[in-house]
Amino acid sequence: MKRKILLAITLLSAFAIQAQTTTDGLMMPKNNFCTGFMGTYDKWTDYWEGNLKRENGNIGSISTTSVMWFCNYGVTDKLNVIGSIPFVSTKASAGTLHGMQGIQDLMVTAKYRLLQKAIDSGKFRVFAVTSGGIPLTNYTPDFLPLSIGMASKQATGRLILNYYTRLKLYVNTSVGYTFRGNVELDRPIILHGWSNLFHQSGGYAQCT
Repeated sequence: MKRKILLAITLLSAFAIQAQTTTDGLMMPKNNFCTGFMGTYDKWTDYWEGNLKRENGNIGSISTTSVMWFCNYGVTDKLNVIGSIPFVSTKASAGTLHGMQGIQDLMVTAKYRLLQKAIDSGKFRVFAVTSGGIPLTNYTPDFLPLSIGMASKQATGRLILNYYTRLKLYVNTSVGYTFRGNVELDRPIILHGWSNLFHQSGGYAQCT
């Protein structure tokens, strides 16, 4: 059995990145293996907390840098298995709060091509995607917006509709649902307040 191994460094190649994502219409051929790194950087000053839009105020702008290792293996021409592990670093430009950094969550995804049909010199394809993730380190999730993740187990199901034209361009649409498990916060005061913490601690409270 002939196997092909492809090493892809995708920090600068948006085209190569598209071939490895879980939301596009491209597949890794059978017995092919691709691995590499993908880097992202974002910076912002406002964020949403539920229905409430917050301004960073005295912590300035928040920047997040992520370097993700990924791999993709073609089990068959119709089935790909994709894995990823990101290293995430956050930083505040002002104030006294320190950023966080560390390895975030392991994600494993199965991507299956349900249908492929030729239409007007192009190809219409339908994909089913399922993925699951677990935290790899004991990072804290209750330090938003500087936390590196939500520290919850998660599962996602997605359906992708894709049309690939004869001009080698494609139109892609998808719909999905993500389930996240409950997370136990490190600081009980956030949930219970000072009064409950006072009673639980036997009559005194201490802030460290």
